[in-house]
Amino acid sequence: MNKILCVLLLVAMAACNNSNKNNEGGKSSGKDGDMLSFYKKLFAQASRNEDPYTMLQSANAIVVLDEAGSVNYLDSLANLYTALNMIPQAGKMAEKGLKKNPKNTNLLEIKINADASTGNFDGALTQAQKLYSETNDIKYLYFQAQINMQAQNMKAAGDVINSLEAHPNFTKDSVKLQAQNGMQKVPIPAVTLYMRGIIDLQSRKGEEGVKKMQKALEIFPAFYMCRRDLQQIMQRAQEQQQQQRQPQR
Repeated sequence: MNKILCVLLLVAMAACNNSNKNNEGGKSSGKDGDMLSFYKKLFAQASRNEDPYTMLQSANAIVVLDEAGSVNYLDSLANLYTALNMIPQAGKMAEKGLKKNPKNTNLLEIKINADASTGNFDGALTQAQKLYSETNDIKYLYFQAQINMQAQNMKAAGDVINSLEAHPNFTKDSVKLQAQNGMQKVPIPAVTLYMRGIIDLQSRKGEEGVKKMQKALEIFPAFYMCRRDLQQIMQRAQEQQQQQRQPQR
């Protein structure tokens, strides 16, 4: 099981424990109460077994049976859907949880990711800008740059990258990005070089883009996304050269 899924399972387990504590003394009675108790036990067992699919099924049942007292399970569901790459479903669950807890930053970030992944770039960007204005956390500038790149608005992405590079924590902070077996923390300077490289490639400035990505790897050699993309670029370039060398019939 990859690292990010394990992390989200741990988050879900913690939410389960918190929910059980919060609901002590307020248990449902009768048949629904018995079913609720059963699904909570099933959720706990599935989390111990690192079984996300059973966790997903049992958490959904808990929310149906006890919507008012299942706030933490909404958080767990959003994390589980994200871990299973069911992004639209994660966004719907995050939206539902935010109605009960609008300041939950984990759910807000999941909603941003879901909105951007489903093409609601304006909504995702607005929320990322709001979180940045409230926290001054550099990762929300990264969110903005990434959303603009997904929306193919490279000029706006470049402007946000300028803001990233001017941030007081530019050389100190990192962001979590996809790795081969989960997630990894990548220093912001390496991330901005990588993003500028992608922008150059989109603008047909291949040589400049490759150089920026190589510099990103000099800063952080373990940068999985950058190394993967650079290898793919170099492989395509070699294939094109080989095709050009072949005699025409």
